[in-house]
Amino acid sequence: EAVAASQVARAAAGQAAAHIKALPGRARTPGAVIIFAYNRPEYLERALRSVLARITTNYTLVVSQDGGDPAVSNVIMSEGGERVLHLHHERKDIVLGPKEKRFAGYYYLAQHYAWALGQLFDSLGFDHAIILEDDIEIAPDFFDYFAAMLPLLDQDPSLLTISAFADNGQPQHVHDPSAVYRSDFFPGLGWVMTQRLWSELGPKWPKAFWDDWLREPANRRGRASIRPEVSRSYTYGVKGVSSGQFSSFLKNMELSKGGVDWSLYDVTALRKDQYDPAFAAAVAAAPEVSVGTVASLSGGGTSPGEACADRKLSYEHKGDFERIAKALGLMPELKAGVPRTAYQGIVTFRRGPCRFYIAPTYAINPETQSVIVPGHEGPPSPAPAQQQVRPSSRYL
Repeated sequence: EAVAASQVARAAAGQAAAHIKALPGRARTPGAVIIFAYNRPEYLERALRSVLARITTNYTLVVSQDGGDPAVSNVIMSEGGERVLHLHHERKDIVLGPKEKRFAGYYYLAQHYAWALGQLFDSLGFDHAIILEDDIEIAPDFFDYFAAMLPLLDQDPSLLTISAFADNGQPQHVHDPSAVYRSDFFPGLGWVMTQRLWSELGPKWPKAFWDDWLREPANRRGRASIRPEVSRSYTYGVKGVSSGQFSSFLKNMELSKGGVDWSLYDVTALRKDQYDPAFAAAVAAAPEVSVGTVASLSGGGTSPGEACADRKLSYEHKGDFERIAKALGLMPELKAGVPRTAYQGIVTFRRGPCRFYIAPTYAINPETQSVIVPGHEGPPSPAPAQQQVRPSSRYL
């Protein structure tokens, strides 16, 4: 069975390579943009139209279809036609125990990712791939942003990936469409996998929950992600593996309207050797304010007659951070001890043009960047009344 499966995979890869060579008007490109699809044709149609309207000649557009939903195949043909490389993954049954069965969608998703990324890198030899799913649309400057940021992955070994997504990207928390940050939290939702990173992760790819797996210290290995202040991707998915979890946050995300000349952006300021000293100095110089003060500010981030300046809110433990984040309408969730968007335990957000930092008063774990350290655990969380369904990995 293993030999037969390998032969099928090689045959599929050969057909895919022939398809790439046959794409009219397209030479073999260094990069791919891959959209993962399963059974949401109406979502896929919107995603395809968004990408096809903006894709550049540096990329081959790939749609990897899990299973054989004819409506999905029809959308790929009608919307993409010969402009799209259509990969077809034959979904294989997965034997799961009673506890895992309710998470079956996550197992199938991870299986699909492993197969499709293997096709792109192991068989077709792409240098890198921008990873999307069928419920994501992209900003007008999506590809310009990636063109500017991608060289960083070769310049700075402390980086894991480039992402287009801002977890705290609602309009009230963002202001500057040209602002870009480092983050210890892997954002997903429009991100780059390189051939080099796949060579590291592919052989140990997990059976499920691949995004949380990537956030674990053993796999992230202290590396940061690059993410924009204003998101270059937007997810509109309500139905799917996660059943619309986090929709109250996601539905109000701001998608960039473009207008940034990314060719003029100095990416060297994002390299760790330059970014860290400047970031530390800015946070140290920011005066302390209270949650109540921030909550009372006008949309411009200042009180009448007050000048705009960076300011800081401090937290003493995980529960303290969650309290502040909830009070300000920010994502309170942590993964592997790292708050969403945080860098060195510090979450950056805006009120109008003014920048605020939510920063720990204590030293966090320098290896994992986890804010959960001995002596700063805070009060114990209340025990749930019943076992909770695991937070979705569909919201990456």
